[in-house]
Amino acid sequence: MKKTDLQIIPDCKSVFRLQAYMGGVNMIERILSPENADLALTHMMEKKNTVDITGLELYKLPEYWAINGDFYRDIILKDCYRCERIVLYHHPKPNGKLRTLAQMAHVDMLLNRMVFQILQPLVTQFLSSSCYAFVPGRSIEQIMKKAVAWTEGGYVWCAHLDIRDFFDRIPLDAVWSMVKKLVDDSHTEALLKAMLFAERAYGDQKPVKPSFGLLQGNPTSPMLSNLYLAEFDRQWEEIRYLRFADDIYAFFDNQESAEQWQAVASDELNGKFALEVNHEKGFVRHADGAEMLGWRLRTFYGKWKTEPISSRHAPVYSSWTNTALSPVDRNIWLGQEGTLKIADGMMQFEDNEKQRVRFPLQGLDTIHVMERVHFSSAFFQYAEQARIRVCFYDRYGSYAGDFIPASYEARTDLILIQADICTSMEVYG
Repeated sequence: MKKTDLQIIPDCKSVFRLQAYMGGVNMIERILSPENADLALTHMMEKKNTVDITGLELYKLPEYWAINGDFYRDIILKDCYRCERIVLYHHPKPNGKLRTLAQMAHVDMLLNRMVFQILQPLVTQFLSSSCYAFVPGRSIEQIMKKAVAWTEGGYVWCAHLDIRDFFDRIPLDAVWSMVKKLVDDSHTEALLKAMLFAERAYGDQKPVKPSFGLLQGNPTSPMLSNLYLAEFDRQWEEIRYLRFADDIYAFFDNQESAEQWQAVASDELNGKFALEVNHEKGFVRHADGAEMLGWRLRTFYGKWKTEPISSRHAPVYSSWTNTALSPVDRNIWLGQEGTLKIADGMMQFEDNEKQRVRFPLQGLDTIHVMERVHFSSAFFQYAEQARIRVCFYDRYGSYAGDFIPASYEARTDLILIQADICTSMEVYG
């Protein structure tokens, strides 16, 4: 089985002029155009209201951009744009493991979204037809239909590779060398470089310039991850190959070929692409019973079908996007009605639909309560011991008061300020 070294990304300066592709307007003008900004703002306004590390609330972003958009345009065209500090934090998955997410300033997220909207159609041209994640018009449904067709055709041996911590391990210099080939003006290059290599920090630690890792939660990261593995994907287009983010599958008519491909592909990912294959999750097996992306392949009387996989465990953690429990730096913003208490030494929030989420409190400074929330008395006893401050806000997002632990370094004689929040908070024993 041969490997090919494909140069899939041409240099725009020598192969074609990007202005022609963009209809006579260079890339930076398209990125900064009012139409592109409005489209990005519309997308961001569909998210729940949050407060970023600068104190800007998301719902105020359109007004903020209307006032300050010309300022950002000016510094970008002078190649002076710098991102605000990016805060990294560990977010628990439903299985209890942690993944690293990034909290960015809303303006930086908006600019990343504006870049993504212009770059995505161009990047998509260079992606393999076997790449399905984060590509418009491609879905898991299409993957499973292909898998069924291949097994019906006799390719009943499935090889699977899983890339460990995919986004976190991607080398940024390699991504940058690819991105530079997609642009043809210095202002866009400077903007993209400022975004890609923006300093990051865990909590209050000193920010550092990264060498590895695309930020999870950044609009451009999925697109750039596909671009990074585009060469890897294209070399397998002649076989029955599929990739969905960090999950890779290939189908063969015999076990030996499946094992041979898995070994070759694994070595290349580990070597040339500086990634790490998770051998514990990978497999080579007969396709009957093989699990793919939340589905299972099955054969019945010579016919193949797929069936959904039921959850193997009750989730301990839920995504904060579903529960409105949003960790930012050493703070948690609680933006949904429900009940907050302590369970098994962890904070447990239960919303009005009885969905629960638990979150570790180690290293937590402050909980910001934005909605009507019920507290147990045990919660405040724990908050006192753990020196956790609780801030309350009224329905308009204005600050209303605090619970300040007696041991808090910046304590005052006022422990609990009660303003017009009596209708928004109840405490029960």
